[in-house]
Amino acid sequence: MSTVNLTEVIARLIRQPMTAEQAVFTARSTLVELIDLDVETASLAGELYALDRAPGRLSHGDRCCIALAMRRGLPIITGDREWLKVELDVELRMIR
Repeated sequence: MSTVNLTEVIARLIRQPMTAEQAVFTARSTLVELIDLDVETASLAGELYALDRAPGRLSHGDRCCIALAMRRGLPIITGDREWLKVELDVELRMIR
């Protein structure tokens, strides 16, 4: 998981509600690997705006996740069915 997407996980946990400290601990303790977004991956995430311009379909964080998976050749595990509406060069595994 990219460090960009870690921010989203922590924010969601805080809305549970959890304290900020609990959310950070929980998010960081359940992740296998945290990856800093490098310039190439960040650039690809920006380029992904050209693929889908539907308002609200893919967030900035979504695009960072997709770009990281594309660069690493890994599947994405998501529950967001909106991603299925976008033609992506990455395997999507739906969890619900």
